[in-house]
Amino acid sequence: MNRQAESRYPSRLTWVLKLHVDAVPHALVGRLENIVTARRVDFASGRELLDAIAHELAACEAEPRTDEPASLAAPAQRAAGDAS
Repeated sequence: MNRQAESRYPSRLTWVLKLHVDAVPHALVGRLENIVTARRVDFASGRELLDAIAHELAACEAEPRTDEPASLAAPAQRAAGDAS
């Protein structure tokens, strides 16, 4: 996909950050979850949170670019295959 045609904030780069009840400013604890891929990463410090974000960004770069969850894209791909 052309980067100019892509949203500045694509869904594949959207995460939910859940903080654990025990999290405090100097000791972050929680989970990061990608809303498109549903990948989850638990973290126990600010450093682990930043590492998780960097890892997720790298994983997203390696995947085909689409703002549709795989579950929504699959029927369209099957329909295209049926037309062949």
